[in-house]
Amino acid sequence: MEPGLRMAPHRDRLPRRRRARARLVPAGDLSLQFTGAPPGKTVHLRLRRAGTEFGVHAEFPLHGRRDLLVPGLPAGSFVVRAEIGDSWEPRVLAEASVVIAPGQRSSATLELPVVKQPITVRLGGTLQVPAAWKVAKPRVVFMLLDENLTGQKGWLHADLAQKDGASDVWRFRLPEKVQTGRYQGVVKPCGYRAAVLVAGGASEEIEIHVPPPVPVTVHVIDVATGETAPVRTISWNMQLPKGVSGYSPAQSKRNAETRRFELTAPQGTLYLDPGGDDYVATSHEGTRIGPDPSEVTLRVARVCEILVVLRAGGRPVPNANRVEVEAEPLQGEGSILVWGRRPTGPVCGSTNLASIDSVWRRPRATSPSSRSRSRRAAGR
Repeated sequence: MEPGLRMAPHRDRLPRRRRARARLVPAGDLSLQFTGAPPGKTVHLRLRRAGTEFGVHAEFPLHGRRDLLVPGLPAGSFVVRAEIGDSWEPRVLAEASVVIAPGQRSSATLELPVVKQPITVRLGGTLQVPAAWKVAKPRVVFMLLDENLTGQKGWLHADLAQKDGASDVWRFRLPEKVQTGRYQGVVKPCGYRAAVLVAGGASEEIEIHVPPPVPVTVHVIDVATGETAPVRTISWNMQLPKGVSGYSPAQSKRNAETRRFELTAPQGTLYLDPGGDDYVATSHEGTRIGPDPSEVTLRVARVCEILVVLRAGGRPVPNANRVEVEAEPLQGEGSILVWGRRPTGPVCGSTNLASIDSVWRRPRATSPSSRSRSRRAAGR
């Protein structure tokens, strides 16, 4: 069987009940063979465009299969992988690079290793939320921090039941067994995160204690002007255990009169970041809050876009699509903020642009149209 045709991308909007013509272009096929250990029920075959990590072009379950034909693929380079777990953070068993040509059939072979089945246990325990939180019924979800060996879902929701005789204590339990290892537990709506170790035998005796709530007022200051920065949202989290990431699922509210943000966080060390793309925090040091109501100042700096023109022998360098400016700790006035990065050190920095012919700087565009134009101009 020869490769057939596929419809070319078509973006025009058409009125209802109107005929449209579709342009067909030659498609390519991909023939895959699987050797080694038989694929288990949690193994999936995923195709991605070369150079991309998160966008999955096609996905197929491989349980017990030894071959697979994928028809109608567009021309170009692809990476095919046999994976276990979520597509955005999978366990990769085997992979191969392939090039799809119009009207032709490409082939690849993946050799699958023996997958050792992990120990699975029940995850459960007790959750204590102080009455001051005024939560009628909390929610607890867990995510595996170790390598996913079973293909279990990303976030696992626990069933809760209030403990007899205790208004602030609940028993929780996941409905299905999970693999042993380290997990991140999130208590909603308190915005509290904890790392728990699930081991064989004692996996249903986990204890999670949420600290008391602390009302917090946050004043966001623009370091360049000393005035309140026009930031619409802020993100926050507490000091996280090793291996735990992410910001609080709870939201902060902006007081229209005071132009300050108000939130309730667990007592401990609070970390803040401005929302959006227009500002970055000048420091990522935490602030201790509680037990009394606390006021915190978040100092931010305006982000600018920079167009760097590269020339060789007086002529522009073609296809210079990616230029990264390395920042150094800021000494004195002026700064260049590295867009698209979050350095572990100071966010503000300076750089030596002596070898670059021209530099164009302006405040970051706020409208989608102007932002896309400035990115195209910058060669991004």
